[in-house]
Parts: sequence; structure tokens; C-alpha cells
Amino acid sequence: MPKYTAIIKYDSPEAYQQHGTQIEQIARDVFTAKGATDLAPFFSTRNMPPTHRTSFVVPDGVSPDELKSAGLPEGVSCELSQA
Repeated sequence: MPKYTAIIKYDSPEAYQQHGTQIEQIARDVFTAKGATDLAPFFSTRNMPPTHRTSFVVPDGVSPDELKSAGLPEGVSCELSQA
């Protein structure tokens, strides 16, 4: 089962204002819907808008493209790297 690190960023301060208080739950829901397990607690930077990092494992056959297009809100982007 591959392990990934996700870096979640806001495209604008407005996106942070709209989604910032809920982004951890949104991301958890999106990734677990694709089969992710062992999600690490979010680590967030102190800059504004912040950047968030988490890691998780997914079943074999789940591609990074599937995870990136899994449904984060508009104005929020995700970079994935295999850990």
C-alpha cells in the first residue's frame, strides 16, 4: 500500500476564509472516500493563508491523479508526493 504526503494550499485569502475552518475534515472525507487510511494529524504553517500537510496510505491501484481530483473545494489545491 503506497504512502503519500499531501500538501494542501489555498489559491487565495478568500478561499482560506471560505474553507479554512473546515479543510481538515473536508480533506479527510475526500481521501478516506478513496480508501485512504492511517491519516496523520494535520500540520499547518503559520503564514496566511496557511499550508497544511498530512500523510496517509491508500490501497494499491489508487493513483495520485485520483486523489488530487477527489473533490477538494474550488480554490484549494493539493500536491501529492509518494513518501
